[in-house]
Amino acid sequence: MWARRAALICQERGISRQDLARLLGKSVATIGHYLCGRAQPSHEQLHYLAGYLNVSLDSLLRDEGDGLSVEDAREFQWRVPLLAWADVGLRDPTPAAEQVTSPVRTTEHAFAVKVVGSGAAPGFASGDLLIVDYVAGFTSGDYVLCRQDEAVLPAIWIYIKNPSGEFLYPVDAAGGVAPRALGRPLFLRKITAKFTVL
Repeated sequence: MWARRAALICQERGISRQDLARLLGKSVATIGHYLCGRAQPSHEQLHYLAGYLNVSLDSLLRDEGDGLSVEDAREFQWRVPLLAWADVGLRDPTPAAEQVTSPVRTTEHAFAVKVVGSGAAPGFASGDLLIVDYVAGFTSGDYVLCRQDEAVLPAIWIYIKNPSGEFLYPVDAAGGVAPRALGRPLFLRKITAKFTVL
């Protein structure tokens, strides 16, 4: 399991839970839950963690060499339908022809879409796989989809929560955060889903 591997690397290198908490913007207790396998970080957080530990994400997540059988490793994977197209504002998208494996925990409402063409989503390359899930809560740093106006297609934003409040930052064409923040409570209620980039 990735958590055992990460905990062992941290122990060998003298990396504390406080160090990981600062890196991921989480509490020390949450980091403890991650390393004990009681909670699952987002894919982006796993990516940051792998970089910080100077290992590839693949080597952190793979199921070999850690004493886990393939069956044990599958316990920590989720299957989601891969859709040819989807309106993220709808909760009943078209039926899927196939499924993909998600390394992040998902609900029964989750689905995957593949980015096609460079203009499909700012900052994402053609072929990127997005796991879209309708969830009640968001964590600072989550990518979210939301509608600004019912006549406008959903836009991609990054949700940030800090001591100053809750904000949505638009994603620019390069995939970075655009400089202006939107934090109006009514606007935050228009979030339709969050997604993970695989």
